[in-house]
Amino acid sequence: MLTRRQALSTGLRPAELRTLLRRGEWQVVRCGIYADAAAAAPDRGAAHAVEVAARQRSRTGRHAASHRSAALVLGIPLLGPPPRQPQLVRAPEPGRARDVAKAGGLHVARLEADEVVTCRGVVVTSPARTVCDLARTSPFREGVIAADAVLHAGLPRQELEAMAKRCAAWPGARRMLRVVAFADERAESPLESLDRVAFAEHGLPVPLTQVDVYAPSGDWLARTDFLFEAERTAVEPDGMAKYRLVRGQPLPAWAEDALVREKQRESGLRRCGLEVVRNDWDEAFRRPQDLAARVRQQFGFAARFPPVPGVRFVQAPVRRRGPLTWPLDAAGATARG
Repeated sequence: MLTRRQALSTGLRPAELRTLLRRGEWQVVRCGIYADAAAAAPDRGAAHAVEVAARQRSRTGRHAASHRSAALVLGIPLLGPPPRQPQLVRAPEPGRARDVAKAGGLHVARLEADEVVTCRGVVVTSPARTVCDLARTSPFREGVIAADAVLHAGLPRQELEAMAKRCAAWPGARRMLRVVAFADERAESPLESLDRVAFAEHGLPVPLTQVDVYAPSGDWLARTDFLFEAERTAVEPDGMAKYRLVRGQPLPAWAEDALVREKQRESGLRRCGLEVVRNDWDEAFRRPQDLAARVRQQFGFAARFPPVPGVRFVQAPVRRRGPLTWPLDAAGATARG
């Protein structure tokens, strides 16, 4: 990334600069600031990092990407679209009794040295600080999605709790503390986080997460995302959405095989005395009350039959993709909703 003045100082003529822009090799990020178009191509987080870098360059003093911008750059999943303009934070200027931001998307708040990191070449608030800022300023379920994701990736819970303690006197701190207390490193996707919030907000018991089910024979049968053990009900987020037919196209062979395996797996869970509820993103996001009602209905069905002797439930260890690195998997940063 460089400014027009820097580009011309390298010997480029204005006509050559216009040619690079016309060919799409360079792109205008902000007025007078250019970037290599390929640098923003890999994913949404990389593209937003370019916008963040441009805005940082246009500001005087040290500004770190924060809130939703920091989440995008770090690969932390978000609900909804990215911010219209990069969100930045800077520390208050010394000696000023009241120092407030005068431009949209800018924040003024305490910013310690250990609360910033560099990711994708730009300065951003640390993962723990980013989650705390999101949890303070966003709806509860958005904060939970972010907190679950960083804990599942391997961020130590103690680090997140210590950051929350630092911010305990800030606006929105009560919601932030609820998010941190509720967060679960065992949640493996934003959909699972949404399900957990739906269960809690609609009065269901707290389920076990990521549970291995063993048949009476002692053989491993399946791993279920949620298990209401006392109610003998399993909940499987995502349901069969990934196998839905595209109109006018045949179901591919891999999907047919997967459907057979899913059916066999669900039949095995039922033989072990479990009722099974499947749900997709639309229900968890837009109709959580319907999801809770369906789960509660299955509680009633399971109660009509005695438990199957010899069935065992074992909470599985946390599954991680590898060592903790930032940004997280680009797929995890996809905004939904």
